[in-house]
Amino acid sequence: MPTWQIEDPREQLPQKEPAFNEWPQKGGTFHPVFYRLGERFLIRFSGLADFIVSGNADKINATPVPGVSHELLKEAYHNLVFPLALSQQQRLVFHASAVEIDHCAVVFIANSGAGKSTLATNFATNGYRFLADDCVWLHKHATGFQVMPGHPSLRIWEDSFETLKASFTDIGATKSYNGKWQLGLSQTGISAGFHCAEPRPLKNIYFLKPTPDDEIQIKPLTTQQAVVGLLSHRFLLDFTSKAALSTDIKDISALASASACFQLCVPRTFDALPDIRSRIIAHTQGKSL
Repeated sequence: MPTWQIEDPREQLPQKEPAFNEWPQKGGTFHPVFYRLGERFLIRFSGLADFIVSGNADKINATPVPGVSHELLKEAYHNLVFPLALSQQQRLVFHASAVEIDHCAVVFIANSGAGKSTLATNFATNGYRFLADDCVWLHKHATGFQVMPGHPSLRIWEDSFETLKASFTDIGATKSYNGKWQLGLSQTGISAGFHCAEPRPLKNIYFLKPTPDDEIQIKPLTTQQAVVGLLSHRFLLDFTSKAALSTDIKDISALASASACFQLCVPRTFDALPDIRSRIIAHTQGKSL
């Protein structure tokens, strides 16, 4: 597992070599730029911090820019640097959320802003603990795949928070730098009954597709469709490595072949959340509504 330590604050210095990758700038999100430092990697968040990842990703050194808070540094680490480091260790990590239903894991995969964190929050505040948010790590087990527990907090936008906050009776909530609300951690620790801290066997994978229609639809995906969807939503630090790409495709193909994957078409309205939750629960239990 990757471990990290925080160095003394320092201004960021220009790099001699050009970046080999850069994620597109999106409002309210981190914007990482990637450099090679010999066998190591530099993940730079301009104006925030530099994270140097060892070649086998077992060690990470974080150097914040002067004035950056420890909370903001941890947010960048847990939400982006840690999953990228896991991918460098040939682990299956996806941009997704996961919840626990009947002691099994259900995974929601979607683009940013599609509602996977809101859906996971709705489950977690209605008796179904969440396993992970934004970063879902799947571990190949002797009997199948397991979803590993992630960082014990959820992050949702202001509109989701205002809609769902009535159910946050004993759940800590703090606002982060980008306007998102972070839920789950309070001064006394992790809110009871909110986060599942044990691995759970994977049951279903749902690819969220928001639609303008009022109808909720669950459609099975072919293995090929599932592979394409999984590839487009996985974390991968060194996508230029042919060996890493080959292993990644092989592992994702095995995951798609062994898992039940579905497209979940959902209305873009908060009023539909109870019905969506009920449909998913019934579907995982083999029932119909």
